[in-house]
Amino acid sequence: MWFDYLIYSESLVLHGFSDWFEGNHKRMIASFVFCIVVFRSEVVGILGPLTLLKWITKEMGVMKTLKWGIFFGIISLGATISIDSIFWDRWLWPEGEVLWYNTYKNKSHEWGTSPFYWYFTSALPKSLLGALPLGFFGIWKEPRKSWKILLPILVFLILYSFLPHKELRFIFYVIPIFNLMAAVGLHNLNINRHKGRLNKTLFSAGTIALLLSFIYSIMLLIVSSWNYPGGFALQKLHSLESNSYGNRSIHVHVDVAAAMSGVSKFGEMRTGNQWKYSKEEDLGVKELVQFDYLLSESQNIDNFENIHSELGFEKISHPSLWISKRSFFTTIEKIFILKRK
Repeated sequence: MWFDYLIYSESLVLHGFSDWFEGNHKRMIASFVFCIVVFRSEVVGILGPLTLLKWITKEMGVMKTLKWGIFFGIISLGATISIDSIFWDRWLWPEGEVLWYNTYKNKSHEWGTSPFYWYFTSALPKSLLGALPLGFFGIWKEPRKSWKILLPILVFLILYSFLPHKELRFIFYVIPIFNLMAAVGLHNLNINRHKGRLNKTLFSAGTIALLLSFIYSIMLLIVSSWNYPGGFALQKLHSLESNSYGNRSIHVHVDVAAAMSGVSKFGEMRTGNQWKYSKEEDLGVKELVQFDYLLSESQNIDNFENIHSELGFEKISHPSLWISKRSFFTTIEKIFILKRK
């Protein structure tokens, strides 16, 4: 589900960046505010620096910005509450609950922490790959234009680096901007490739770097398709057992590993009240026996039998196995469907 949210929010952010470049400030505010209220609240860390820069350069008025922000904020809030409340069967503002959990309750760190510099030394280099050196080259060739674009992005990254819990998906929005810098660098190499052997070599190296990055990205795309065993297990459970209990309610417990690997509200059966789901944590064996099925990372739980398992990605295979096993990666049983005896 979070991947769908990223697609929607990334699209809105890219539209917002485009409007920022073109000076269409009203539409920029609309795109960013709708994204913040409905999909990803952390995008405010991008809108803030972008707007501040426009205020400093006097390209946008403060009062007009606030007026547009409040107007589009009210519309966005009304839309998300009215629609999402139907999906969740209760009144709520989904992104507001996420914001409450991560900021006021400050519980995001329970999902793991990373050092302050992680985005700069790990996340961005692994994401940009061959585009990283091309981006530095683009900044060197066009410093004035580049820094005007990059400054708000760097402010966002620095601000977000103060949060202890870090994930690559939190900064997906800035990757296209760094790719833009890489495009500037490759363009400069292209127009100068006939001016000597060195320029021609650099252009060839830049092109090869992007090609290798593309191949590596395809490999990671294939690997990522094995990252949702929980979601596949839920689908399998529905197909295996939908008619086993007649009209009686079927109670399913989803553990943390299954919930983190694809089980979401959107995968649940919504026909009537036959299927009931729980993600309550820290339940003992005595509490689990109230459920008909478990989606669990453990295959051996008292009073339950294993009826199916779903594979998930474990690691990249050793190169010696690429030909013999015809696979670049290794999968293992990750999520089990357990039925009460």
